Amino acid sequence: MTQGENIADNGGMRAAYNAMEIALKKNSVASQQKLKGLEEFSAEQLFFINYAFSWCTNQRPEAAIFGAVYDVHSPPEA
Repeated sequence: MTQGENIADNGGMRAAYNAMEIALKKNSVASQQKLKGLEEFSAEQLFFINYAFSWCTNQRPEAAIFGAVYDVHSPPEA
């Protein structure tokens, strides 16, 4: 059940990454801008950091059990 969701999530991430690459190529100023405190990271690295952050969670044990039973996605950790 989760395999299809994982494939869809990966496909969505790939499409978003490709869209970001196209946008950065069209706007060279945006591709050179840096975020304060995160200057060491490229736009590509920030894309994946942001994606990973979207999956971060701190949940109560009851919520983790509920997610394991009803969520169609794989759990964030094994």
